[in-house]
Amino acid sequence: KEAELQQLDDADAFEFIDILNIHPFSFQNDPIVQGKFNDWLLAACKYIVRRCGKPDMPIIATEWGYPSGVKAGASMLLTSGVYPVRIPPVTEEMQDRLMNASLRVFHRYDVGPICLLTKDIPSEEQPNFWAYHCGIYRVDGSKKPSWKTVRRWGNYGNSKH
Repeated sequence: KEAELQQLDDADAFEFIDILNIHPFSFQNDPIVQGKFNDWLLAACKYIVRRCGKPDMPIIATEWGYPSGVKAGASMLLTSGVYPVRIPPVTEEMQDRLMNASLRVFHRYDVGPICLLTKDIPSEEQPNFWAYHCGIYRVDGSKKPSWKTVRRWGNYGNSKH
């Protein structure tokens, strides 16, 4: 990510950019490691936009989430259109912990808005596509544990983190 931002800087593209949209893809199975990854990513983003003379440039996050609730279990590996490797799903409880760790870092860096998949998507064409399992609602509409975490972080002033 830092190399891509450096390429934009080298091309003087920041003159034409008014918002930095990141896709913080990282599939760690440890909330501490995930938090450190997001901290590194956002520190690099802030450093480069500050160096380019746009220290107040907003940062948003899209295409973000952690696949969970896959019925085939943890031995299943999910496909990606971006990564050359397969992605292991996590338990719904781990999804909740990973999202909480990430949202804590996003809040510290004032990232927002943050876009995420709200409901798992049933798909006969691509049942193993990772993004279809990142919802905070299951296919049947019931809430995953991460629903409460997202709601709590969505109400910054109304709760403790």
